[in-house]
Amino acid sequence: MRNILARGGIEFIAVFLGLGLSLWVDEYLKEKEFTEQNFISLQRLYHNLENDSTDINWNINTVTQKIKSASWVEKWCDEGMPDNDSSRIFISGLAITKLFLNNVEEYNSLKSSGKMGLLNNDELIEAL
Repeated sequence: MRNILARGGIEFIAVFLGLGLSLWVDEYLKEKEFTEQNFISLQRLYHNLENDSTDINWNINTVTQKIKSASWVEKWCDEGMPDNDSSRIFISGLAITKLFLNNVEEYNSLKSSGKMGLLNNDELIEAL
């Protein structure tokens, strides 16, 4: 009888440890996947912001060029519009259009898929 209880106890402990280990491994893998998705999302958001930064710098340079062109054209008109080859360059400089659209595809995909919780930083979520 004592032998049966000892064997049953050992089997119970083995099953208990096996289940515990299995649950721990499962939780570990979920946490690892969550961390990887968080990193990927943050990396995509960073690249979107980096592209936005490049785009806004281009727009600032465009506006600066348009202001210079407008000043030159205004001065040129005040002088009676003398024939000048550079007038075409400055007049065409006024025609440059600018458009700034920020990259929100990663933010929208996180929001629509319900994965906004991947981002652990509340300040970052509010800033986005």
